[in-house]
Amino acid sequence: MPRSKSLKKTVKCLVCSLTTDCANLGLDVCRACTVFYRRSRNRKYVCRSGTEKCPIGEGINCRKCRLKELERKLEGKPLDELVRDSNAFSIQDFFIQLRASLSEKGERAPTEDSYSESAKSTSTASEASCMTNKTAAKRSILERLEQGYRDMCDTRLTGELNNRATPTHPLDVIEGKYEIIPGTFRAIDAANRIFLTALLQFGSCTFPGFSELPRDDKWTIVTNFFGRFRAFDAGYRAERAFGHLSEKTFAGYTLSFDGSMPPNFFDDVPVSDEKEARRIMEDKFNGDFRTGRKHLNDAKLRHEEFLAVLALMFWTTDGLPISEIASKHSKTCRDAVLRELNSYFRDDLGLDDYAPRLGELLMLLQIFEQRSSCTLEHFEVLRLLNVFTDDSISYRTIKDTD
Repeated sequence: MPRSKSLKKTVKCLVCSLTTDCANLGLDVCRACTVFYRRSRNRKYVCRSGTEKCPIGEGINCRKCRLKELERKLEGKPLDELVRDSNAFSIQDFFIQLRASLSEKGERAPTEDSYSESAKSTSTASEASCMTNKTAAKRSILERLEQGYRDMCDTRLTGELNNRATPTHPLDVIEGKYEIIPGTFRAIDAANRIFLTALLQFGSCTFPGFSELPRDDKWTIVTNFFGRFRAFDAGYRAERAFGHLSEKTFAGYTLSFDGSMPPNFFDDVPVSDEKEARRIMEDKFNGDFRTGRKHLNDAKLRHEEFLAVLALMFWTTDGLPISEIASKHSKTCRDAVLRELNSYFRDDLGLDDYAPRLGELLMLLQIFEQRSSCTLEHFEVLRLLNVFTDDSISYRTIKDTD
């Protein structure tokens, strides 16, 4: 007989002091700290204060000290009792989530076995001809994502054009009469600030409940998403704007990058070694944006698939220092997106075996997570070269999420 919710005992997490009603890792540790430990136990972090003695408890935001406290609490416990797999972001986990969420409604979901057997032919599956079901059910999440994404793009467009030395005439903005120009450091940094504002608006308008989350949770989720989505979105739009044969991509919404920095890239920036700074920036842009674009060119995303990956990317929060409420909300949103994506493949596209295509989409999440890793190391070097200052929005955003 299930326990009544009123009989559940609530305790404070021994690490972050948030309330939890179940034990994890054999201790009174909340789910958020549990997921953080599983993902972080083989990673190395830098202490935010530099002392490795950050205060433990409510509001802890130092990953180094959080992990250290978890390891201290768990000292002496057998490893096989603590963790199952350090990769909290595997395709198998997403299939498990999808089957669980679909079984509640009696719907059929693909298995990881069917994905494994046919993964080698995913490019064929992605190009398979499918009859569109004209009576397909309304996709409430995809519809909200479409409107939210459109509003986000409008915010970025008007913000960047009005931030130019010679602002674009409002009528030209509305009529689409503007030029995509090579990005400079100042322009890209300003574009990132506009982008972050647009992402906060996107989260609040698209996902019910996001605006009610604690302020720190919202910022953590959005900055984590920013690091992955920036290259993902740039590659997706570049395919449509510049053609699949071009190596040109976006460095902002109205800023381009073609493999090398323009001569005026560091104008008004007191960089101490411009040659070295230019090399690092070009390597970073080529690695993140152009490589990301290649993966998107191979994937050939439908717009609905792009929106679904966008939402899953937004709510991929495993290992982040967020509250248990935010972690539960994240899982709820991911489950809802996966259910709708399942329905879209089955009902709208008429696909019976869509596991290969779903596997391709989930692989994109891993690819762009990897692309965003190790960014702080590059940015720290650029800060030492006086490219970034401590209060630069691009530097602060990456530092807050690493």
